[in-house]
Amino acid sequence: MIPEMDDRHLPFRLGSVLRVPSYAYPAWGLAEGNYHRESEQAYDVEFVEGSPRWMQYVSDASVRAGLGDFPQRLRAENARVVASLIQETAGLVTILDVGAGAGHSAREIHRALDGNARDRARYTLLDGARHRLDAAEALLQEEGITDYAIELANDTQIAERFEEGAFAVATSVAGVHAHAYLEPTFSQVAYVVRPGGFFVTADWHNSMWEHPRRVYQFLMGLEWDTKKQDMDAFRRAFPRYAREPGQTLGHDENANEMIRRFWTGWAEVRREAVAAHGFRKADEMYLLEGHRPVERYLQEMEQAGFQLDTIATRRLVRDQVMNGNPHQVLPDSRLLMVTVGQKP
Repeated sequence: MIPEMDDRHLPFRLGSVLRVPSYAYPAWGLAEGNYHRESEQAYDVEFVEGSPRWMQYVSDASVRAGLGDFPQRLRAENARVVASLIQETAGLVTILDVGAGAGHSAREIHRALDGNARDRARYTLLDGARHRLDAAEALLQEEGITDYAIELANDTQIAERFEEGAFAVATSVAGVHAHAYLEPTFSQVAYVVRPGGFFVTADWHNSMWEHPRRVYQFLMGLEWDTKKQDMDAFRRAFPRYAREPGQTLGHDENANEMIRRFWTGWAEVRREAVAAHGFRKADEMYLLEGHRPVERYLQEMEQAGFQLDTIATRRLVRDQVMNGNPHQVLPDSRLLMVTVGQKP
């Protein structure tokens, strides 16, 4: 039985517990290794049905929280890394943008390239939502990008849509975390990246959703009209909230603090949009999600066959494109990280 509660009156929706990282299932009362199909379905409401303005809401919430525009900062850091790899690659460079959304990440990469490299870059934008790909196509045309393809599919269908070794570079900005189980997506990306090619992820990393105690304590610090009833329901649905999770310290705890601030900002943005009658179901964001510490990405990359320490990744550090692999975007927090894997 999947534990659940009525989250309609909270400051923001929790969403299904199946959305948390699969290794955290036992803490939430679920058996690890189960619910593969159901966990993917739990994300469809946000990543297939989500509205075109969903990403703008993410930026608005980040700014409202006093963090600045973290989505744009992450896109820019990803673009610096991807552009450096493209410029060091001879000939035509095929690029797969996984979870491309409305095309902002591809545009950012294009802007980071010099003229010669721009002419050699061919983009394929993959996303599960038709309306986001329509927006992406309009954005790329406005930018003057003509060498691109659009693929309507989710990131568990990559191997069905493309040939083995089809791409020199695959990249994803805040896209591949949207799974309880990462292995299928990382393995499929590895299949379509050619030998010597790269997989670059730029994502949000924290451990907030690994344990109900962290979520419980966060919610207890907020105020809303039905708080008493809702927190009683939370305690009944997730009785392991009473257990203490492992301690987080330093830059990892700062990442958790920043994501809590983000969600507080989102509660304000959402409340104002609802009051103005401009908020639709397709605009919704859900608290429980697949964010994980970056070490989990490193493990998944290596298990998929990517190497993290290569001549190419060391060059990125030597040339100060990255401060390490993974690359820490923020000076005092590991919330935003860029990771590069190379296929041998």
